[in-house]
Amino acid sequence: MYLFVYGTLLSTEYNHQTIKDSKLIDEACIYGKLFDIGNYPALKEGKNIIIGELYDIDDSILKSCDQLEGYNNDDPENSLYVRKLITVFMDKKELCAYVYYCNFDTSNYKEIESGNYKEYMNEQRKK
Repeated sequence: MYLFVYGTLLSTEYNHQTIKDSKLIDEACIYGKLFDIGNYPALKEGKNIIIGELYDIDDSILKSCDQLEGYNNDDPENSLYVRKLITVFMDKKELCAYVYYCNFDTSNYKEIESGNYKEYMNEQRKK
């Protein structure tokens, strides 16, 4: 199964150790809206291009990611993030992959308009 990551699970970020034993397929993109909520980003459904990485993962990695993202499969409505199966785009290929959407209000947070958390964090670290 595949997982699309766009924030702290990226290869350059601090939570990557959660998926470090998984195979990186390639850079990929989805549609959504990305927000800076402090120590990590939040993804909402939307029409902007979000840049991330696609990984081939197994059940144990998925369970670890669910725990990290505050996702409870038995109670998704009360989870911090909700895991959904979506279409992910790469060069000339489309695949289905899991992604985590935030399950809270983002109206008071700054949107990451580039849709690229890695690039955004590089700019923030320069400041």
